[in-house]
Amino acid sequence: MNRWIWIAATAAAMVVVPRLASASCAAPANAIEAENCLPGVPGSTWDISGAGDSTIQGFATDISVNKGNPISFKVKTTASAWHLDVYRMGYYGGNGARLVATVNPSVPQPQNQPACLTRHLLRPRHPQRHGRREPHLVHRSR
Repeated sequence: MNRWIWIAATAAAMVVVPRLASASCAAPANAIEAENCLPGVPGSTWDISGAGDSTIQGFATDISVNKGNPISFKVKTTASAWHLDVYRMGYYGGNGARLVATVNPSVPQPQNQPACLTRHLLRPRHPQRHGRREPHLVHRSR
């Protein structure tokens, strides 16, 4: 019977108790913990409601990028003065994001989008009607 007690005690000692998920900002265990220990920005600063401000809309051309890789943004606005704040999403003490960059437009604003180019093609409406071809004008946008 003592043998069974020894086996039960050994088995109980082998049970691994998971470490609680808490970062030690005094001595982070890895780069992710160190990043999450950095101060964040409250959601009231960076979060938007619905589609946001209708006078300025935009998006990043990629969902995410690795550190050091380029990313492009598409912005539509009639404003002459604006900037883009770039946030990294993460824990950051419960704030949810950290400001990593502020980008100003690289060209004068606002830019006007030129009208679409059009071309007119002459092609038959009915290729074979009574043995002759009847052309008509077709309007196409590029």
